[in-house]
Amino acid sequence: DRHLAGFFEAAVSELQNWLKETGGRPDDPKSLQLAANYLTTDVAKLLSEKGVPISESPLTPENFAELMTYLVGGRISSRTAKEVLAEMVANGADPSVLIESRNLWQVSGSGELAGAVTKIITANPKAAYDYGHGKHESLQFLLGRVMKEAAGANPETVKALLEEQLK
Repeated sequence: DRHLAGFFEAAVSELQNWLKETGGRPDDPKSLQLAANYLTTDVAKLLSEKGVPISESPLTPENFAELMTYLVGGRISSRTAKEVLAEMVANGADPSVLIESRNLWQVSGSGELAGAVTKIITANPKAAYDYGHGKHESLQFLLGRVMKEAAGANPETVKALLEEQLK
């Protein structure tokens, strides 16, 4: 599809500019592959459901690229990206406005999450004990509790904090 190819090229150009401005690698193949995957799967599915070609969609390459930088940078989760993308395809919404208004930014700062981790470990001493004695599935239980407590937390950061505090 000529229009899809043009959209992708414009989005990649924007994505490279966003990455350059935010200190990322503009030639990062992972970022480009992620954008291609989202475009050929999620965007294609949403457009198909609406019965609209990309040339008539309110989704812009600029906004799509912006969303991809948030995803690549770990500022949002893939679930959030898919949710926001659906709104963008539906009405051309700006991704940063949607994410901000719904408080969907992913919390990655260990200082912000350390309190939630300590609280969950303290509230679940058996799970903490079990993990210390070789039951590694207890870590998943604690991880789930922290994720519920600290909505928007980055799971990798939470896991690292749990492992550190459970040593």
